Amino acid sequence: MTGKEKGLIFNIQHFVLHDGPGIRATIFFKGCPLYCKWCHNPEGIKPFPEILFREFQCIHDKNCNKCVNSCSLNAITYSKEIIIIDRNKCNLCEECVKTCDSKALEICGQYMSVEDIMKEVLSDKVFFEQSGGGVTLSGGEPLLQFNFIKEFLKRAHEFGLHTCLDTTGYVETKKLKEIMSLVDLFLYDVKCLDDKRHEQLTGKSNELILKNLKYCLEHEGDLIVRVPVIPGYNFINIPSELDKYLTQLVELGVKSFELIPYHEFGVQKYKMLGREYPLKVQKLEINQLQAHLKQIREKHGSLMKKIDFKISKPILT
Repeated sequence: MTGKEKGLIFNIQHFVLHDGPGIRATIFFKGCPLYCKWCHNPEGIKPFPEILFREFQCIHDKNCNKCVNSCSLNAITYSKEIIIIDRNKCNLCEECVKTCDSKALEICGQYMSVEDIMKEVLSDKVFFEQSGGGVTLSGGEPLLQFNFIKEFLKRAHEFGLHTCLDTTGYVETKKLKEIMSLVDLFLYDVKCLDDKRHEQLTGKSNELILKNLKYCLEHEGDLIVRVPVIPGYNFINIPSELDKYLTQLVELGVKSFELIPYHEFGVQKYKMLGREYPLKVQKLEINQLQAHLKQIREKHGSLMKKIDFKISKPILT
């Protein structure tokens, strides 16, 4: 890496409390090898900038039409009191974004250098130091931009920052080996243990993910496994499958779990991207999940004493 290369970022959040210990800055990298049907960050899937349209901010006035008139490619039209974007025509010139007075249009995905990002996150360094926090790389899948994040992790350590990597684990094992010493804590997603179902729900086998998880555990990487709970999809029978998840992963050596209940915060994002939301999920109350965990604790008393697990609050990004 020359130092002049840039990473594709779609968000930087400050004062984050759920992506590792303490107060953190979370950097969201665009591009992901998985296509999880429940993804709450669909704007992070594709590895290139995209246009977002916030219909709820649009003034819906045919006498405005500034965005329509600004587009030389005729990618934007006004029909039946709504703006329609032909994303196949759009070349992301940003002219429509510049002319939109209501800020309903936005380009999602900006190229930033390591130093650009460091400058922004270091503004929070005093909060990191006081709380035991640091920086978290999330996405999307940060490891798709491997050379860039490797350089960023090195710089973060030069400034004494604690580093977390929120990863799908779907990456060449040799790359995981290269950055092991630069990551203080892995937030490791395990979407589904059943390989066939995993492929149906994410588009990829879980074989490499579980192989890399085992590698991290064997090499004593500090690691928390994150398990999304999507009723009717990655969990059909929640009590029995949750039991299987925890016992099977504990046998691999996992000592810390975080269960992430399904939420609908991603639904609006699909609409902003001009995509259909693919799921209809049965609501799962937190107290139901807590009851299931209580039963597992009682069933596997001695085993469950060796591990730490919690149910997270919905993650907003």
